[in-house]
Formats: sequence, C-alpha cells, structure tokens
Amino acid sequence: MNEVIYRLLFLVNSNKEKDIYYTIAWTMLNNIKKVPKLNINQLADMCYTSSATISRFIKKLQYESFSEFKEQVDLNLKYYRLKASFNPKFIQEKSSTPDELTNDFYDLVINNLKQTSENLDIRKLDKLVEYIYRYKKIAFFGMQFSQYISMEIQTMLLMLGKLVTAFVDMQEQYQYVDDMDENSLAIILTVAGRVANTELIKKIKNKKAKLVIITQNPNTQYMEEADLVLLYGNPDVKSVESLVGGRYALLSVIDMIYYRYESLYNHTK
Repeated sequence: MNEVIYRLLFLVNSNKEKDIYYTIAWTMLNNIKKVPKLNINQLADMCYTSSATISRFIKKLQYESFSEFKEQVDLNLKYYRLKASFNPKFIQEKSSTPDELTNDFYDLVINNLKQTSENLDIRKLDKLVEYIYRYKKIAFFGMQFSQYISMEIQTMLLMLGKLVTAFVDMQEQYQYVDDMDENSLAIILTVAGRVANTELIKKIKNKKAKLVIITQNPNTQYMEEADLVLLYGNPDVKSVESLVGGRYALLSVIDMIYYRYESLYNHTK
C-alpha cells in the first residue's frame, strides 16, 4: 500500500516555509475523509488555490493523476478503519468500565512482552548485531509503524557510532534497493509479516544482499529467502492481541539490538 497519508504528514512536518504546498497538505489532512469524494476543482477551492496547482502538488507526491491520489487516500482510510491497532472498539467490546479497559489493555501488552522474552533467540539476535557491525551499507525497511521504528533504531545506532539508513517513504525504499549489492544488509521490520509478502524481498534478493526479517509471524511468505529470521512475540498474527501487543514488543526487540550492540561492539566508551 502506498503511504499517501504519511507523505502528507511528512510534507507538513518538514516544511518550514509554510508555502502553498504546506497549505494544501494541511487542508487535505484536516479534511482527509472528504478528499476521496471531492473533484479537483472542489479541492482547489477548499485550499484557496487553482486546479493546476493541485495537479502539480499531486505530481510532487509521485502520483500520476488526481484520480490515483484519491484512490490511494480511500484505500488508506479503509486500511486504518479495519486495522485493530487503530480501532478503539477492539477492547471496548470486552471492557465495560475505564478500569477494566486499563487492565485489559496493559495485560495484553504485558503478555506479548512475556512471550517475547520467552521466544526471542538471543543467539540469532547477536548474529544480527554482528551483521550490523560488519556491514557498511545497512538499511532498515518497514511500513507505517515499523517504518518509524526503523528511524528510531537509526538514531540509537548513530549514538553508538554506526550509521544506517531508514526511510520516511515507501517509494524511497524501493529506490534504495536499486543500489544494493552483495555487500549490503537489508533488515525488514514487520509486526504481522505483511511487508515480506510484497515484491521488496524479491528485489533485495535479486541484488544478492544479506536479508534479515524481524517479525512475529512464523509463516511469513518468502521467509526461506531470508538469511536470518528473528521471531518474537505472539505468533497468532491474525489476533488482536498479536497486532496490538506486537507493536510494543517490537520496540523491546529494537532496544535489545541497541543494548547488545553497545555491549559487544561499542569500544568508544
């Protein structure tokens, strides 16, 4: 899925000049549920600009047409409506009081963390840390939540003197793979294993890069293509418990990577 909402958010977050493109992105985000129902002239009027400027803005976001852009917005909205992690009803249906809601939610998170502590293979994690130490060209890949976790580990490793690559846009990930080779390390973060179902893995393997997958899903498609698979958390990735708790457990795995790298290879203390 294209990251259309993330692209709009990134443009707003990174635009210091508050130009017309900032205004368009900000207006769209404030009216995001209306966008799929608007024609280009209606959106232009909403943004106090011309349809030609809207067209240029759409091209800047790397979409071929306004119709394609609206289609992607609609797909993203449907995705978030269905995604358990962003659906408050998933736990409200089980919890009749605020106290029950609190207990149920944190029990869910704690249980996933316990499962991670039990099934995380520290030898495999240390092998990954060794790869990170050895390889010069390293990139972390992911979608949405995993994408931002990638930027977190990027900052953490930088503090230990190791520079790796992370991305704010899916399109950038595919472009980066074009320059990978047998001396490159690709690390895919995916709570439910869905990223591994894309063409990304095939493209990485065609470049003969070393491939690592970090996921809860023991049945991730193309897993046999990976050089190393690091499993954690709740393997029942179709369950709400796995999808919601897995986000927090992934953060714990990232912290473990940081701690082990610092322990094994950071000699600048």
